[in-house]
Amino acid sequence: MSLVCRLHVKRDVSSKKTPATAQLDQDIDQALLDAKGASRHSAKALTTLRRMRTTPSQWQLTPIEWVEEEREVQGLVRCPTCHGRKFVRTERGEVIPPPLVNTPESFGYDQEARREAHRANKPHGNCPTCTKQMRGWGMVPQGKIKGTVRARVMVGYPQFPPATQFDSQYRGGHSCELCNKWIVKSGRVPVHATGDDGTTHGMLVGEDCARKFLNVKLKRAKDAIMESGNAPDD
Repeated sequence: MSLVCRLHVKRDVSSKKTPATAQLDQDIDQALLDAKGASRHSAKALTTLRRMRTTPSQWQLTPIEWVEEEREVQGLVRCPTCHGRKFVRTERGEVIPPPLVNTPESFGYDQEARREAHRANKPHGNCPTCTKQMRGWGMVPQGKIKGTVRARVMVGYPQFPPATQFDSQYRGGHSCELCNKWIVKSGRVPVHATGDDGTTHGMLVGEDCARKFLNVKLKRAKDAIMESGNAPDD
């Protein structure tokens, strides 16, 4: 019985809050109340900040080192069916593979493929692989499809302060570490904050959450990539 009493007393002492801590809890509670009725992501985002014992105004954009690197990125590659021609010949519903360009066979193939497309009322092309819905035009072949290409892009490496803790419950993967909403890799924004207890916290959040909850904006190139750590040593 005495052991139970001692444990109970210890818990009561540890639960006491200083005026500053109590005020912080009150500010965060008020922020949660202000967000009542908003989207579920709003409540999850503010709950994340509360777990870290920080307020939105304490967060700021983390400095970024931008490095130009050659990376594999999503882009457009030549259609493997029509080889960029947009017109193909078919037989019994199957595509006849086109010959190499600038050969005697390719001229006759291209001519017949265009005649087939016009007979099928497809003057812009009849390739079944690279067609895309175009407003006012219907399904129009593009000659290219989405694929992986190598290109030189700007890569951002966040410079988080030393001893930064990455303790969001949504840490890892490609979701926003503030609200857990899925984001693409290039849309992440590195942010950090130092709470009243002196602990520095870091996150990678989506651009919407950075702007809406933390008042942080980041300008970047359209195809830029954001990494999660420092740049590799040369």
